[in-house]
Amino acid sequence: ASGKALLARLVHDRSMVSKSSFVPFDCASRSVSVEDFEAFTKKAMKGTLLLQNVHDASRSLQIILTSYLSSHHDENAPRIVATAHDKIRDLLAEGTFSEDL
Repeated sequence: ASGKALLARLVHDRSMVSKSSFVPFDCASRSVSVEDFEAFTKKAMKGTLLLQNVHDASRSLQIILTSYLSSHHDENAPRIVATAHDKIRDLLAEGTFSEDL
């Protein structure tokens, strides 16, 4: 696991949701449908969903993430933690990463 993933796990383990699931989701290696993403979020209910390599998320995954984040605000929704290798500001300037995220 990367240092970022280990840090995210440490934050989860020391939080109020530590008894719930910690679910890593690699944005770089997945072509995901809305249904697939919903399945991952269900695994992480009341826990933590780690979005690894969010800078590599496809445009369609970015749309799914934006939609999910704007519509799930209840106490059962997982905490979302995201990691990136690239500077998000550079990706925003290039237009390859959604400002909504």
